[in-house]
Formats: sequence, structure tokens, C-alpha cells
Amino acid sequence: MLEAASTEMLTAAEQYGAGKITHKAFLHRRLHPTSIIAEADADLRRHLRGRLLRQHPEAASTIGVLTAGRQRTIVDALVSTLIVQSGRSGRHFDFRIELHPRK
Repeated sequence: MLEAASTEMLTAAEQYGAGKITHKAFLHRRLHPTSIIAEADADLRRHLRGRLLRQHPEAASTIGVLTAGRQRTIVDALVSTLIVQSGRSGRHFDFRIELHPRK
């Protein structure tokens, strides 16, 4: 299904590039394949998030020694929403952060 969506996107892009379909038709043809690809991406992220936490339960406590990309992955695995309230930067930054854990 993912391969078919990718093929449909490429076909529509080629047809638009060759002037065989209008821009409006191109955008319309992209809707369904784009939603399939986005759904597959979300499924993959959920799977990887769960796998990360099962394989490395200590990940959150050792986050400081990881690269920024891996830190983002761990935060994404643990937190559904992160809100930083506006205000002055400085020592009290921690008080401006609101975390909503994943359920």
C-alpha cells in the first residue's frame, strides 16, 4: 500500500511536470497518497517509540550523554506535548516548561 501511494505521487508529479495535468488536478491526486504515507510514518514512529523504551528503560535518566537527535527521540517517546511558556530566559527556565506524558 505504501509503495502504491509512493508510485501514485511520482506519477502525478511526472504528469504535472510534463503538462499533462493541471496544478489543481496534481494537488487533488496527492491527497490520498499523502494521507497513506503520513499514516505509515505515524505507525512507524509509534512502533519505534515503544521499542526504544522497552529496550532502554534507563534512557530518560541518561539523556544528558546522548546526541541531540537521540535526546529528541527519547523526549518524543515520553512526552506527548511540551509547552515552553514565554518569559525571561535565565535560571528559572525549568519553571516555564509544561510536559504532558504519553498515555
